[in-house]
Amino acid sequence: LSGIAVGSKYEQVEEKFGAGEKREPRYNDKKGITTYLYDLYNGVKELEFSVDENGIIQKIAFRQEL
Repeated sequence: LSGIAVGSKYEQVEEKFGAGEKREPRYNDKKGITTYLYDLYNGVKELEFSVDENGIIQKIAFRQEL
């Protein structure tokens, strides 16, 4: 992801990929964490960033449909 990692500022993601789709919180989400989704290849792949209230990335997940 070209220098984007856990601990980076989410604004780096927005500068590179634009604004992500804000996901509705799930019951097991940690308080103060917001998750942003990026649809890749028409839904075949998905990139997910979990960001704390200070705008710092806490988790990056990648999903792929088979």
